[in-house]
Amino acid sequence: MSVRPASEFAQTSIPAPGIIGVDWEERVDFTRLRDYRTSRAREALENSDLGAVLVFESSNIRYLTATHIGTWGYNKTERWALLTRTGEPWVWDFGSAAKNHRMYSPWLLPEHSNGGNTGLQGAISPLSGLPRGPRRRSPRSSARRASPECHSVLMSLRYRCSASLRPPASTSVTASR
Repeated sequence: MSVRPASEFAQTSIPAPGIIGVDWEERVDFTRLRDYRTSRAREALENSDLGAVLVFESSNIRYLTATHIGTWGYNKTERWALLTRTGEPWVWDFGSAAKNHRMYSPWLLPEHSNGGNTGLQGAISPLSGLPRGPRRRSPRSSARRASPECHSVLMSLRYRCSASLRPPASTSVTASR
């Protein structure tokens, strides 16, 4: 039996980056990727008049927070993320996803991953009582727990949502039979 020259084998010293992590070569440096994305978002904030960026689209949430809950969760209006000029990224997500982020996303501060039905981006009126439940925090207590840098953003959003959803004083609702 003859020995084949090394050039006939598929292995090479040139890396073949893929999406699957392996122990024999460095493919994607995910820490570097997350840091790069955050720095680009911060740079865009610095070059703008904005104090923070609040995103609702799933790809933007993934870009800012490096969180992903699967394609089934794209644009379900129950997820959003916030990046302020000085703070770390925040993410609001489905309750089970928020818990998963706290457990398996060490690059996020645990208190920056929040879950629960928070009104579906204003689609549910605070007057309905539906966003509140036995195990859910009120928007006011969530805002109190938030860092000072995003407290005013959260309170401003809460005020705008509740003010825009209140019916005019002269409107009355009657049931028809």
